[in-house]
Amino acid sequence: MDWQIIGLILFGIMFLLLFLGIPVSVSLLVSVLIGFVVFVNPVLGVEHVINSFLYSVAKFTLTPVPLFILAGNLLFHSGVAMRCIHCVSKWMGAMPARLSFISVIAGTLFGAISGSTLASHSLLTSVLYPEMKKNNYSEALSLGPILASGGLAMIIPPSSQSVFYAAIAQISVAGILIGGILPGILMAIGYSLVILLRVAINPSHAPKYQVENITWKERFHSFLVDLLPSGFIILLMLVFILFGITTPTEAAAVGFVASVIVVAGYRCLTWEVIKKTAIASMETTGMLFFIAITADAYGKLLAHTQVSPSIVKWVASLDMAPHALIVAMLVLVVIMGCFMDNVAIMMITIPFFIPIVQSLGFDPIWFALMMLIAIQIGLTTPPFGLGLFVVKGLLPHAKAKDLYLSAVPFLISDSCVIALILLFPNIVLYIPGMMNLL
Repeated sequence: MDWQIIGLILFGIMFLLLFLGIPVSVSLLVSVLIGFVVFVNPVLGVEHVINSFLYSVAKFTLTPVPLFILAGNLLFHSGVAMRCIHCVSKWMGAMPARLSFISVIAGTLFGAISGSTLASHSLLTSVLYPEMKKNNYSEALSLGPILASGGLAMIIPPSSQSVFYAAIAQISVAGILIGGILPGILMAIGYSLVILLRVAINPSHAPKYQVENITWKERFHSFLVDLLPSGFIILLMLVFILFGITTPTEAAAVGFVASVIVVAGYRCLTWEVIKKTAIASMETTGMLFFIAITADAYGKLLAHTQVSPSIVKWVASLDMAPHALIVAMLVLVVIMGCFMDNVAIMMITIPFFIPIVQSLGFDPIWFALMMLIAIQIGLTTPPFGLGLFVVKGLLPHAKAKDLYLSAVPFLISDSCVIALILLFPNIVLYIPGMMNLL
């Protein structure tokens, strides 16, 4: 049987199961078992599934993932992240659209602390949205910045998603983490420009309101007490990775220990916080790793049936400009992001994309950051982006139309950042190259 027909059948089974609401990991596992039974060998299929359970997540490069998740959940459940938001709020004063700007800054800070888009969306929505509505902010400048800023956790280092990507693609973990610094900053600047432009065009989007008069002494006190300890955790991990003092895994461990010390220093390290942190971290890590296991077995099935190598050869033979091919792959990722989880997208596409990117002579870290931003765009793209559903779940009364329209300007901003990276690869590669991480 031709590889095209086998590929259509295998992908068809997986997408049918996903459409029926079956979890990603179970859909992949069922597809693997059916594929090996029908097209290869049932015994070989069972062997590959068992090997995937034993070896696919037993990788040193994946060990930072649970550590970043633990640190993020600890800071979230202990209320330390809330302290950061309150500090930023004090420094913003009475500037126009202050709450929208706070969401961007807080999303950047908490993204760097937690590396979790779900935690960022949850924190920003629960803390800032009620305050925005209380002060008559439009949905465009309340929902939009929250949707966009929550996704910064996927790009801003240290990001667990970046580590996951690096492990799958077998590229430098330190390189992809450090490469995300400038793109993450550009995304935050883009969001700020969108907010400024919308307020300049229509000031009623974010009416001015009376804020508490905060003295400079109180601001500096809040900075030193509430923000600096969390900022120290971020800086500590980045410096350790950037200057090669430790591996990303060791830096993640240092970051977690520092998080425990900071939380204990605030006298927030209660048994309840430890319990919530442990449960949330185990759930998230278990989900990520089970998807990784089943996707690894799925990749072996595609290799055995000659689907994946044939697709790579076919794409490489297309009469397309290299950059046009990169754009086509990124567009496909955005479309997939409207329907699928970010980890599932990475597990399914990276085994195909990385060989193509390397065969075209491009740097895989450069492509990785563009792909991560494309996934972020997909997760907040109407009608089915999963980021939209997270916020909608937290705000049941919010209208779907308002969610969709509020996200569009920020998605355009993200697309502009991808275009800049496409045209100027050094936005991603300059710092990793300077630190010999490529």
